[in-house]
Amino acid sequence: MTILWIELPERPRGEEEDIFNQPLNFSLTHNHSPYHTLQKGTAYIDELPVSQETVLITHPRDVLIIEKTVEALKSLSGQRLLQTLPSLLEDEVMYFDKNHVAIWRDTYNPAHMAFALIDRVWLRHILSTFNEFVQRGPLKIIPASYFQEVGSLVQISESRSVQQFSWACYRELAHQTLLVPLNDPAYLKQNNIEHTQILNTSLLDRLHLLTDPYIDLRQFEFVDKHLGWRAQWIRWRSVIVLFFISLIIETVGVNLYWVSLLYQEHQLLNEERNIAQKVIPQLPKDIDPYLALRHEWQVANQSASTNDKDFVVLCAKLSHIMVHQPADAVSKINYHHGLLEVTLKPGINIDMVKQDAQSNHVILNNVGGGTWQIK
Repeated sequence: MTILWIELPERPRGEEEDIFNQPLNFSLTHNHSPYHTLQKGTAYIDELPVSQETVLITHPRDVLIIEKTVEALKSLSGQRLLQTLPSLLEDEVMYFDKNHVAIWRDTYNPAHMAFALIDRVWLRHILSTFNEFVQRGPLKIIPASYFQEVGSLVQISESRSVQQFSWACYRELAHQTLLVPLNDPAYLKQNNIEHTQILNTSLLDRLHLLTDPYIDLRQFEFVDKHLGWRAQWIRWRSVIVLFFISLIIETVGVNLYWVSLLYQEHQLLNEERNIAQKVIPQLPKDIDPYLALRHEWQVANQSASTNDKDFVVLCAKLSHIMVHQPADAVSKINYHHGLLEVTLKPGINIDMVKQDAQSNHVILNNVGGGTWQIK
Protein backbone atom coordinates (compact mmCIF):
# COMPACT_ATOMS: atom_id res chain seq x y z
CA MET A 1 0.00 0.00 0.00
CA THR A 2 1.41 3.38 -1.00
CA ILE A 3 1.05 6.43 1.26
CA LEU A 4 1.65 10.01 0.16
CA TRP A 5 2.81 12.29 2.98
CA ILE A 6 2.41 16.02 2.28
CA GLU A 7 3.87 18.71 4.52
CA LEU A 8 1.48 21.65 4.62
CA PRO A 9 2.76 25.22 4.90
CA GLU A 10 1.96 27.45 7.83
CA ARG A 11 -1.38 29.22 7.71
CA PRO A 12 -0.85 32.72 6.30
CA ARG A 13 -1.67 35.52 8.70
CA GLY A 14 -3.38 38.38 6.89
CA GLU A 15 -2.10 37.40 3.43
CA GLU A 16 -4.47 37.19 0.49
CA GLU A 17 -2.16 35.09 -1.68
CA ASP A 18 -3.07 31.42 -1.88
CA ILE A 19 -0.17 29.65 -0.25
CA PHE A 20 -0.95 26.37 -2.03
CA ASN A 21 0.27 27.85 -5.30
CA GLN A 22 3.78 27.01 -4.10
CA PRO A 23 5.51 23.62 -4.37
CA LEU A 24 4.88 21.31 -1.40
CA ASN A 25 7.26 18.89 0.29
CA PHE A 26 6.12 15.29 -0.08
CA SER A 27 7.26 11.74 0.51
CA LEU A 28 5.79 8.65 -1.14
CA THR A 29 6.24 5.51 0.94
CA HIS A 30 5.33 1.87 0.71
CA ASN A 31 3.78 -0.27 3.47
CA HIS A 32 3.33 0.82 7.06
CA SER A 33 6.00 1.44 9.69
CA PRO A 34 8.81 1.00 8.95
CA TYR A 35 8.07 3.01 5.84
CA HIS A 36 10.07 2.42 2.67
CA THR A 37 10.54 5.65 0.74
CA LEU A 38 9.71 5.36 -2.95
CA GLN A 39 9.91 9.02 -3.92
CA LYS A 40 10.67 12.26 -2.13
CA GLY A 41 10.88 15.91 -3.13
CA THR A 42 8.74 18.98 -3.85
CA ALA A 43 5.92 19.40 -6.36
CA TYR A 44 2.84 21.44 -7.09
CA ILE A 45 -0.50 19.96 -6.10
CA ASP A 46 -1.41 18.83 -9.60
CA GLU A 47 2.02 17.21 -10.01
CA LEU A 48 2.01 15.13 -6.82
CA PRO A 49 2.24 11.36 -7.30
CA VAL A 50 -0.85 9.18 -7.02
CA SER A 51 -1.17 6.97 -3.95
CA GLN A 52 -3.65 4.69 -2.24
CA GLU A 53 -3.71 6.83 0.90
CA THR A 54 -2.90 10.48 1.55
CA VAL A 55 -1.75 12.07 4.81
CA LEU A 56 -1.66 15.85 5.18
CA ILE A 57 0.65 17.06 7.96
CA THR A 58 -0.31 20.44 9.39
CA HIS A 59 2.21 23.00 10.54
CA PRO A 60 2.99 22.87 14.31
CA ARG A 61 1.98 26.50 14.78
CA ASP A 62 -1.50 25.88 13.35
CA VAL A 63 -2.64 23.17 15.80
CA LEU A 64 -2.94 23.31 19.57
CA ILE A 65 -3.24 19.96 21.37
CA ILE A 66 -4.48 19.83 24.97
CA GLU A 67 -4.68 16.73 27.12
CA LYS A 68 -7.11 16.57 30.07
CA THR A 69 -8.75 14.12 32.43
CA VAL A 70 -12.23 15.23 33.48
CA GLU A 71 -14.48 12.75 35.25
CA ALA A 72 -17.58 14.85 34.52
CA LEU A 73 -17.13 14.26 30.78
CA LYS A 74 -16.82 10.51 31.11
CA SER A 75 -20.37 9.80 29.97
CA LEU A 76 -20.60 12.53 27.32
CA SER A 77 -19.97 12.10 23.61
CA GLY A 78 -20.78 13.67 20.25
CA GLN A 79 -22.58 17.00 20.24
CA ARG A 80 -23.17 16.99 23.99
CA LEU A 81 -19.41 16.77 24.53
CA LEU A 82 -18.76 19.57 22.03
CA GLN A 83 -21.19 21.84 23.87
CA THR A 84 -19.16 21.56 27.07
CA LEU A 85 -15.77 22.27 25.48
CA PRO A 86 -15.93 26.11 25.44
CA SER A 87 -16.18 26.23 29.23
CA LEU A 88 -13.69 23.39 29.66
CA LEU A 89 -10.99 25.01 27.51
CA GLU A 90 -11.70 28.67 28.23
CA ASP A 91 -8.33 29.11 29.98
CA GLU A 92 -6.33 27.74 27.05
CA VAL A 93 -8.34 28.84 23.98
CA MET A 94 -9.52 32.25 22.82
CA TYR A 95 -12.22 32.68 20.16
CA PHE A 96 -13.33 29.08 20.58
CA ASP A 97 -16.11 29.39 18.00
CA LYS A 98 -13.55 30.05 15.24
CA ASN A 99 -11.79 26.74 15.85
CA HIS A 100 -12.53 23.18 14.89
CA VAL A 101 -12.00 20.63 17.66
CA ALA A 102 -10.92 17.05 17.03
CA ILE A 103 -11.13 14.68 19.99
CA TRP A 104 -9.21 11.61 21.11
CA ARG A 105 -10.53 9.53 24.00
CA ASP A 106 -8.68 6.86 25.92
CA THR A 107 -10.34 3.50 25.35
CA TYR A 108 -9.58 2.29 28.86
CA ASN A 109 -10.30 5.59 30.63
CA PRO A 110 -13.11 7.56 28.91
CA ALA A 111 -12.51 10.53 31.22
CA HIS A 112 -9.01 10.96 29.75
CA MET A 113 -9.20 12.91 26.49
CA ALA A 114 -7.13 15.06 24.17
CA PHE A 115 -8.36 17.96 22.06
CA ALA A 116 -6.71 19.24 18.87
CA LEU A 117 -7.78 22.73 17.82
CA ILE A 118 -7.26 24.26 14.38
CA ASP A 119 -8.70 27.30 12.66
CA ARG A 120 -11.97 26.21 11.07
CA VAL A 121 -11.61 28.37 7.94
CA TRP A 122 -8.06 27.16 7.38
CA LEU A 123 -9.04 23.50 7.69
CA ARG A 124 -11.91 24.01 5.27
CA HIS A 125 -9.52 25.68 2.83
CA ILE A 126 -7.12 22.74 3.10
CA LEU A 127 -9.79 20.19 2.31
CA SER A 128 -11.34 22.21 -0.51
CA THR A 129 -7.87 22.66 -2.06
CA PHE A 130 -7.12 18.93 -2.01
CA ASN A 131 -10.69 18.03 -2.97
CA GLU A 132 -9.95 17.37 -6.63
CA PHE A 133 -6.50 15.92 -6.04
CA VAL A 134 -7.49 13.22 -3.55
CA GLN A 135 -10.16 11.55 -5.67
CA ARG A 136 -9.86 8.11 -4.15
CA GLY A 137 -8.45 6.44 -1.07
CA PRO A 138 -8.60 7.62 2.53
CA LEU A 139 -7.38 11.05 3.55
CA LYS A 140 -5.97 11.93 6.97
CA ILE A 141 -4.92 15.26 8.44
CA ILE A 142 -2.45 14.84 11.31
CA PRO A 143 -0.72 17.53 13.41
CA ALA A 144 3.05 17.72 12.92
CA SER A 145 3.70 17.33 16.66
CA TYR A 146 2.93 13.61 16.37
CA PHE A 147 6.08 13.24 14.28
CA GLN A 148 8.37 14.06 17.20
CA GLU A 149 9.11 12.23 20.40
CA VAL A 150 7.61 13.21 23.74
CA GLY A 151 9.92 15.74 25.40
CA SER A 152 11.50 16.88 22.13
CA LEU A 153 11.59 20.28 20.44
CA VAL A 154 11.16 21.15 16.77
CA GLN A 155 12.18 24.63 15.73
CA ILE A 156 9.47 26.23 13.61
CA SER A 157 10.71 29.81 13.07
CA GLU A 158 13.93 31.77 12.99
CA SER A 159 14.36 35.04 14.89
CA ARG A 160 14.85 38.03 12.64
CA SER A 161 16.04 40.44 15.32
CA VAL A 162 17.16 40.50 18.90
CA GLN A 163 13.68 41.52 20.03
CA GLN A 164 11.98 38.56 18.30
CA PHE A 165 11.94 35.02 19.62
CA SER A 166 12.76 31.85 17.75
CA TRP A 167 9.86 29.50 18.40
CA ALA A 168 9.76 25.74 18.74
CA CYS A 169 7.04 23.14 19.15
CA TYR A 170 7.49 21.23 22.40
CA ARG A 171 5.71 17.90 22.75
CA GLU A 172 5.13 17.90 26.47
CA LEU A 173 2.90 14.80 26.62
CA ALA A 174 1.58 12.28 24.13
CA HIS A 175 -1.31 14.67 23.37
CA GLN A 176 0.02 17.96 24.73
CA THR A 177 1.99 20.55 22.77
CA LEU A 178 3.39 23.97 23.61
CA LEU A 179 4.93 26.77 21.60
CA VAL A 180 8.23 27.54 23.31
CA PRO A 181 10.31 30.75 22.89
CA LEU A 182 13.87 29.44 22.50
CA ASN A 183 15.42 32.86 23.15
CA ASP A 184 13.82 33.15 26.60
CA PRO A 185 16.20 31.39 29.04
CA ALA A 186 13.95 32.10 32.02
CA TYR A 187 11.00 30.34 30.42
CA LEU A 188 13.15 27.37 29.38
CA LYS A 189 14.62 27.02 32.86
CA GLN A 190 11.22 27.27 34.51
CA ASN A 191 9.86 24.44 32.33
CA ASN A 192 13.05 22.32 32.39
CA ILE A 193 13.56 22.63 28.64
CA GLU A 194 17.01 22.57 27.06
CA HIS A 195 18.27 23.31 23.57
CA THR A 196 19.69 19.81 23.38
CA GLN A 197 16.13 18.51 22.98
CA ILE A 198 15.82 20.14 19.55
CA LEU A 199 15.42 17.70 16.65
CA ASN A 200 17.45 18.70 13.62
CA THR A 201 15.91 16.28 11.13
CA SER A 202 13.25 17.42 8.67
CA LEU A 203 9.61 16.54 9.18
CA LEU A 204 9.38 13.98 6.36
CA ASP A 205 12.44 12.20 7.77
CA ARG A 206 10.58 11.59 11.04
CA LEU A 207 7.67 9.56 9.67
CA HIS A 208 8.73 6.55 11.74
CA LEU A 209 7.97 8.52 14.93
CA LEU A 210 4.23 8.51 14.17
CA THR A 211 2.60 5.94 16.43
CA ASP A 212 -0.89 5.32 17.70
CA PRO A 213 -2.73 6.94 19.27
CA TYR A 214 -2.85 10.16 17.26
CA ILE A 215 -5.62 12.62 16.40
CA ASP A 216 -6.99 12.83 12.89
CA LEU A 217 -8.37 16.35 12.43
CA ARG A 218 -11.09 15.12 10.06
CA GLN A 219 -13.91 14.74 12.55
CA PHE A 220 -17.53 15.82 12.84
CA GLU A 221 -18.45 18.12 9.92
CA PHE A 222 -15.02 17.57 8.33
CA VAL A 223 -15.32 13.79 8.07
CA ASP A 224 -16.08 14.14 4.38
CA LYS A 225 -12.92 15.28 2.61
CA HIS A 226 -15.01 16.79 -0.21
CA LEU A 227 -15.98 20.30 0.80
CA GLY A 228 -16.33 21.79 -2.67
CA TRP A 229 -19.16 21.31 -5.13
CA ARG A 230 -19.22 17.58 -4.36
CA ALA A 231 -19.98 18.23 -0.71
CA GLN A 232 -22.69 20.70 -1.67
CA TRP A 233 -24.17 18.10 -4.01
CA ILE A 234 -24.07 15.42 -1.31
CA ARG A 235 -25.66 17.83 1.16
CA TRP A 236 -28.46 19.03 -1.13
CA ARG A 237 -28.95 16.12 -3.51
CA SER A 238 -31.82 14.59 -1.52
CA VAL A 239 -33.64 17.94 -1.48
CA ILE A 240 -33.01 18.46 -5.20
CA VAL A 241 -34.14 14.92 -6.04
CA LEU A 242 -37.33 15.36 -3.98
CA PHE A 243 -37.97 18.70 -5.70
CA PHE A 244 -37.68 17.18 -9.17
CA ILE A 245 -39.80 14.18 -8.18
CA SER A 246 -42.54 16.48 -6.87
CA LEU A 247 -42.24 18.60 -10.03
CA ILE A 248 -42.63 15.52 -12.23
CA ILE A 249 -45.61 14.29 -10.19
CA GLU A 250 -47.26 17.71 -10.39
CA THR A 251 -46.63 17.94 -14.14
CA VAL A 252 -48.07 14.47 -14.71
CA GLY A 253 -51.07 15.35 -12.52
CA VAL A 254 -51.76 18.56 -14.46
CA ASN A 255 -51.50 16.71 -17.77
CA LEU A 256 -53.85 13.97 -16.57
CA TYR A 257 -56.34 16.59 -15.40
CA TRP A 258 -56.09 18.35 -18.77
CA VAL A 259 -56.68 15.05 -20.60
CA SER A 260 -59.70 14.32 -18.40
CA LEU A 261 -61.14 17.76 -19.23
CA LEU A 262 -60.66 17.08 -22.93
CA TYR A 263 -62.44 13.75 -22.53
CA GLN A 264 -65.35 15.38 -20.70
CA GLU A 265 -65.57 18.06 -23.38
CA HIS A 266 -65.65 15.38 -26.05
CA GLN A 267 -68.40 13.51 -24.20
CA LEU A 268 -70.52 16.64 -23.80
CA LEU A 269 -70.07 17.52 -27.47
CA ASN A 270 -71.25 14.04 -28.51
CA GLU A 271 -74.32 14.35 -26.28
CA GLU A 272 -75.12 17.76 -27.79
CA ARG A 273 -74.79 16.30 -31.28
CA ASN A 274 -77.12 13.44 -30.41
CA ILE A 275 -79.76 15.86 -29.16
CA ALA A 276 -79.30 18.14 -32.16
CA GLN A 277 -79.69 15.19 -34.55
CA LYS A 278 -82.95 14.28 -32.85
CA VAL A 279 -84.17 17.76 -33.69
CA ILE A 280 -82.53 17.94 -37.14
CA PRO A 281 -81.89 14.39 -38.43
CA GLN A 282 -80.08 15.64 -41.53
CA LEU A 283 -77.49 17.49 -39.40
CA PRO A 284 -73.91 16.21 -40.12
CA LYS A 285 -72.28 14.30 -37.27
CA ASP A 286 -69.03 16.29 -37.30
CA ILE A 287 -70.60 19.74 -36.96
CA ASP A 288 -70.90 21.79 -33.79
CA PRO A 289 -74.59 21.48 -32.82
CA TYR A 290 -74.72 24.84 -31.05
CA LEU A 291 -73.29 26.67 -34.05
CA ALA A 292 -75.57 24.72 -36.39
CA LEU A 293 -78.72 25.65 -34.47
CA ARG A 294 -77.56 29.24 -34.16
CA HIS A 295 -76.94 29.34 -37.90
CA GLU A 296 -80.40 27.94 -38.56
CA TRP A 297 -81.81 30.59 -36.25
CA GLN A 298 -80.06 33.36 -38.18
CA VAL A 299 -81.13 31.90 -41.52
CA ALA A 300 -84.70 31.63 -40.29
CA ASN A 301 -84.64 35.23 -39.12
CA GLN A 302 -83.35 36.41 -42.49
CA SER A 303 -85.59 34.26 -44.71
CA ALA A 304 -88.82 34.13 -42.73
CA SER A 305 -88.54 36.58 -39.92
CA THR A 306 -92.32 36.93 -39.61
CA ASN A 307 -92.96 33.18 -39.22
CA ASP A 308 -92.09 32.40 -35.60
CA LYS A 309 -93.83 29.01 -35.79
CA ASP A 310 -91.28 27.46 -38.10
CA PHE A 311 -89.66 24.32 -36.70
CA VAL A 312 -86.11 25.55 -37.18
CA VAL A 313 -86.90 28.87 -35.50
CA LEU A 314 -88.45 27.14 -32.51
CA CYS A 315 -85.46 24.76 -32.24
CA ALA A 316 -83.13 27.75 -32.27
CA LYS A 317 -85.15 29.27 -29.43
CA LEU A 318 -84.84 25.96 -27.59
CA SER A 319 -81.06 26.02 -27.92
CA HIS A 320 -80.97 29.52 -26.41
CA ILE A 321 -83.05 28.72 -23.35
CA MET A 322 -81.19 25.43 -22.68
CA VAL A 323 -77.70 26.91 -22.91
CA HIS A 324 -77.09 26.60 -19.14
CA GLN A 325 -78.56 23.10 -18.82
CA PRO A 326 -76.93 19.68 -19.25
CA ALA A 327 -76.65 18.34 -22.78
CA ASP A 328 -79.12 15.53 -22.04
CA ALA A 329 -81.69 17.75 -20.31
CA VAL A 330 -84.25 17.23 -23.12
CA SER A 331 -85.75 13.76 -23.23
CA LYS A 332 -88.45 14.29 -25.90
CA ILE A 333 -89.38 16.84 -28.59
CA ASN A 334 -92.75 17.09 -30.45
CA TYR A 335 -93.68 19.57 -33.18
CA HIS A 336 -97.21 20.01 -34.52
CA HIS A 337 -99.27 22.91 -35.84
CA GLY A 338 -96.52 25.45 -35.26
CA LEU A 339 -96.01 24.45 -31.63
CA LEU A 340 -92.86 22.88 -30.20
CA GLU A 341 -93.36 20.78 -27.08
CA VAL A 342 -90.30 19.77 -25.09
CA THR A 343 -90.20 17.21 -22.29
CA LEU A 344 -87.44 17.91 -19.75
CA LYS A 345 -85.83 15.36 -17.50
CA PRO A 346 -86.51 15.54 -13.75
CA GLY A 347 -84.10 17.65 -11.74
CA ILE A 348 -83.65 20.36 -14.37
CA ASN A 349 -83.37 23.88 -12.97
CA ILE A 350 -86.59 25.20 -14.47
CA ASP A 351 -86.09 28.64 -12.93
CA MET A 352 -82.86 29.07 -14.86
CA VAL A 353 -84.66 27.92 -18.03
CA LYS A 354 -87.37 30.54 -17.45
CA GLN A 355 -84.76 33.26 -16.94
CA ASP A 356 -83.01 32.32 -20.19
CA ALA A 357 -86.38 32.27 -21.98
CA GLN A 358 -87.24 35.73 -20.68
CA SER A 359 -83.84 37.17 -21.63
CA ASN A 360 -84.14 35.73 -25.17
CA HIS A 361 -87.83 36.78 -25.58
CA VAL A 362 -89.04 33.20 -25.80
CA ILE A 363 -92.55 32.27 -24.57
CA LEU A 364 -92.48 29.17 -22.37
CA ASN A 365 -95.76 27.57 -21.21
CA ASN A 366 -96.14 24.61 -18.86
CA VAL A 367 -98.52 21.99 -20.29
CA GLY A 368 -97.98 19.52 -17.40
CA GLY A 369 -96.09 16.28 -16.94
CA GLY A 370 -92.70 17.98 -17.30
CA THR A 371 -93.60 19.16 -20.82
CA TRP A 372 -93.17 22.76 -21.88
CA GLN A 373 -94.47 24.55 -24.92
CA ILE A 374 -92.17 26.95 -26.76
CA LYS A 375 -93.56 29.83 -28.83
